Amino acid sequence: MLEFPVVFALTDRGHKASSKEAFILTITKIATGHSNVALADLFGFSGDGMVSLIYQYLIGVLDNKARGLLQDGVSCLQRWAPLFPDFAEILKKN
Repeated sequence: MLEFPVVFALTDRGHKASSKEAFILTITKIATGHSNVALADLFGFSGDGMVSLIYQYLIGVLDNKARGLLQDGVSCLQRWAPLFPDFAEILKKN
C-alpha cells in the first residue's frame, strides 16, 4: 500500500535491504526506542552500521511521502482514503 520497491539500494556501494525488512526495522526502532546496536542483535546483523543505513534511508523515503501529503493537501489524502479500511484490517490481524 505504501508503494515501496521490493528492494532498497541504500548506497552506491551495493548495500541493499528488502523494503519489508527496512519497514519492520524502522517501525521497531520508532516504537521501542532501541539503539542501533540492540536492533542489530535483534535482526541478526554483524554490526549497527547496517541498521543505521536502513533506518536513515527509510526515514528519508517516508519523509518524501509525507511531503507529498503536506504539499498536495486534501487531494493527496483523498487518493489514499479508500485504502484506510484495508490498512486498518491488516493492523488488527497483526
